[in-house]
Amino acid sequence: MSYLNIPIIDIHIHVHPSSPDRALPTLKAHEEVVQEIFDKTGDEAITLIATGVNGGNVKGNATHLDTPLGYYLKHKCPQKIYFFGARSRYQAHKELNTQEFYLEQAKFRHAAGCDGFKCLDGLTKIYKRLQTKVSDPALDLYHEYLEQTGLPLLMHVGNPIEMFEKGSVLYTEEPGLPTLDELYDDVTELMTKFPKMTLILPHFFFMSRDLDKAEDMLNRWENLYFDLTPNIFMYYDFNKYPDEVVRSFFTRNCHKIIYGTDTFLETNIRPIPLQVEVVRDYFEKEHSEFLSSMNIRTLPLEPDILKKMYRDNFMKLVEPKPIPVQPAYVIKECQDLLAYESCMEPHHVTLLREISDYFSSLN
Repeated sequence: MSYLNIPIIDIHIHVHPSSPDRALPTLKAHEEVVQEIFDKTGDEAITLIATGVNGGNVKGNATHLDTPLGYYLKHKCPQKIYFFGARSRYQAHKELNTQEFYLEQAKFRHAAGCDGFKCLDGLTKIYKRLQTKVSDPALDLYHEYLEQTGLPLLMHVGNPIEMFEKGSVLYTEEPGLPTLDELYDDVTELMTKFPKMTLILPHFFFMSRDLDKAEDMLNRWENLYFDLTPNIFMYYDFNKYPDEVVRSFFTRNCHKIIYGTDTFLETNIRPIPLQVEVVRDYFEKEHSEFLSSMNIRTLPLEPDILKKMYRDNFMKLVEPKPIPVQPAYVIKECQDLLAYESCMEPHHVTLLREISDYFSSLN
């Protein structure tokens, strides 16, 4: 890959497998994939994100391993790694999902070494299943804590609009799914309650068809950002506008856009350079054979604009150096989860024990 010499921080790299029935590789394999990401991209830093999948009997199956795995990779790998921990919830005993539960969870994981948090609560099917708004009062103390500390929340909200259009390859005929407008209103309610909270909405918040509405949303709250993780449909939407309209949008709003790729730490899921190629070809090259093969024309921006989106904007939201991981907290989280090992996959139990043993050996 040949691109401009601009420092980059990728804020959107998952530490869980993309398929719930796929066995996670060894801890060593995860370390090797992290190294591969740095080798292939030349990134200055990355942000690993843990995502609580909403299933299981305790606090979400994936969450059992995601957050401890993130602590481990952040501590073990020599590169500059930020980490956004998951937001867990009880599945079988929802009455335990209190304001205090969410608040103490945020405080604990912040102390353990989280630089921010990630959740999928606004993904349309999860939103329907949870029957809980992202602005739910049970989360008020949690969001208030994030607002007070400045910790960013990377929250997936919505899906491509094509999911709601008959005839589209993504069309989903499923009753009860929230509309995009309902989700936009919910985010508006959340930000109205916590106007200083730092909220990053990935995939351009699926607003690429209406740049005026997107700009209004970005300008309404000083700490609201979109990331560029390639929902590929957004590039087709951009191409429906005259190039100068889109270029002008990014020039005006480059201080509110953040680079990310939606990479997963499994090499057999997607080739690591693919997502990078989509984003960087589009914003840097005069012509891309790769994007042209998908009928997408590029929109190269000026290097100073790209530097803000690729690196500088994120660095305004976090400390110059990632928050250090605290072994005692990680050990406690692992041991607390291992008390429910009957709810977990055996392979997950093994990895949790290995993570706990690693941090115990540091004491």
